[in-house]
Amino acid sequence: MLKSIKRVEGNDASLHTKNSDELYLGLISDVNRSSFEANETTGKATLAMQTGKHLVRLGCKAASVVPTVEAGETPLTEKATVAAVLDGAEAKTVQAVRRMRGSRVIVVWKRCIDGRMFLAGTPCSDGMRMRVTSIGAQDGGENGIALSFEGGECPESYFELTNTADEIDAMVESESGTEE
Repeated sequence: MLKSIKRVEGNDASLHTKNSDELYLGLISDVNRSSFEANETTGKATLAMQTGKHLVRLGCKAASVVPTVEAGETPLTEKATVAAVLDGAEAKTVQAVRRMRGSRVIVVWKRCIDGRMFLAGTPCSDGMRMRVTSIGAQDGGENGIALSFEGGECPESYFELTNTADEIDAMVESESGTEE
C-alpha cells in the first residue's frame, strides 16, 4: 500500500477522490511491462504504454473513486477493488465503457484536492477486471455510470504515479484515434 498514506480499517480513505473528471483506463495487455517501474518501498510507480497503445479518458461532470484493499490468501499479498461513479458521463465515455467492460484494465485517477495521480491494477496483479454496475440515474439523480474493478492478489495494490499529468495526457487516445 502507499507507505506515505495512512490506512483506515482496510480502506484507504486518503486515496478517495470526489469531483474529479480525470479518470483513465487502459487495457493491462497494452502496458509496456518492460518499462513499468514500481517501488514497493516508496509506493510509487511509473506507467508506460506500448507503442501505439493508449489510455482512455472517461469524461464526466464529476467522478467518485473509492479504492479498498483486503487481505490476500497469503500474509504477503492483498487484493484491491475500486468503485467508481461517473455522474454526467459523456456519450464517448459510455461507448468506451461498453467496449472495455469485462476486460482486465489499469485504473488511473487524479485526486483533485492535490493533483496527485494513482494507479490500481498492475502487471503483478494482471490488472483489474472491469464490471459495469449500472448505467443510468445514479445516487444523486444524475445520469451516469457506476463501475467496479477487482484486482488479483499482489504484494502492492495501489501506487502513486511518478508520471506528470502531461505525461499521462500524452498517453490518452483522442477521439480521432491518435494521441491528444
